[in-house]
Amino acid sequence: MALTPENYWPLGSTIQKTFTNLNVGSGYEHFGFMSVNPIDGHLVMVYRKGTAYVGSIGSIYIRHSGDGGVNWSNEELLLSEANVDLRNIAGGYVSNGRLIVFYARYQNSTTWLSVSYITSTNNGDSWSSPQSAYNQPGNTAFSPYGHVVDFGTGLLYQTWYEVDGSTYLLRFSKSYDGGQSFPQQYISTIYSSNNPFTEP
Repeated sequence: MALTPENYWPLGSTIQKTFTNLNVGSGYEHFGFMSVNPIDGHLVMVYRKGTAYVGSIGSIYIRHSGDGGVNWSNEELLLSEANVDLRNIAGGYVSNGRLIVFYARYQNSTTWLSVSYITSTNNGDSWSSPQSAYNQPGNTAFSPYGHVVDFGTGLLYQTWYEVDGSTYLLRFSKSYDGGQSFPQQYISTIYSSNNPFTEP
């Protein structure tokens, strides 16, 4: 299926309309990304699938296309975790062909557990073990968003946000090794405010 205005929402979603049904109970497929491998052109969609926007245990799925989006594979389960909602998918391919998938782990619709990630160097044929880019469970809310930023020198940024009490923060995690790791000591704050509606 080719990407056309009729079956793709460029502003409302990164998942093809034909593949998704947002009715509760039939599968809520959303909050993901589409990305292309700059080395071989392999295309993927990665997204959360649950039964509701919140209050359900979401898992992460992936679809593949080797012909520029004309045809797509069936969805494959990428990650699931008992009693934990895996949501708010971010990341994508970087210049060395590595595919990075960031996601938030959210438990019982009350507790954010971590910002975690997995990586693949072979278009998703195999994956690294999940790693934590940020791990501070409690009342704090945090979640990745957007495409990974690649500076072409092995330096990568992945943006995410945090709400800690009444403080709103925009942050990014840094990798200096082309996405093999995002050590927690390399987290920077872009913006911090007690008012989420003010501009930096």
